[in-house]
Amino acid sequence: MRGKNYLLQSIGNNLSSIEEAASAINEINANIKSIQKQMLNQSSSVSDTSDTMDQITRGIGTLDQFISEQTSIMSESSSAIKQVMEKINSVTQTLVRNSGNINKLNESAVSW
Repeated sequence: MRGKNYLLQSIGNNLSSIEEAASAINEINANIKSIQKQMLNQSSSVSDTSDTMDQITRGIGTLDQFISEQTSIMSESSSAIKQVMEKINSVTQTLVRNSGNINKLNESAVSW
């Protein structure tokens, strides 16, 4: 009888170990599924971040184009302002010369 009891106890212990192993395997499977879900979420986040970075890159490209256009416009404006200043200076010199000529004419007219 003792042998049968020992055998039954041994079988019971083995079944208990098998149940523990099955429980551990179920927990491992649950952890694997959780990790897979986290990986999918992270993959989605990486994809969203990549899309956002692409949008930022396009925005920077657009800003760069606007800056180039503004630089060109500023250069043209600066050149136009310089030309206006040169013309004002030329007109001023002409007026000074004309004023001198008018004074000479007045002096000549007075001395006649």
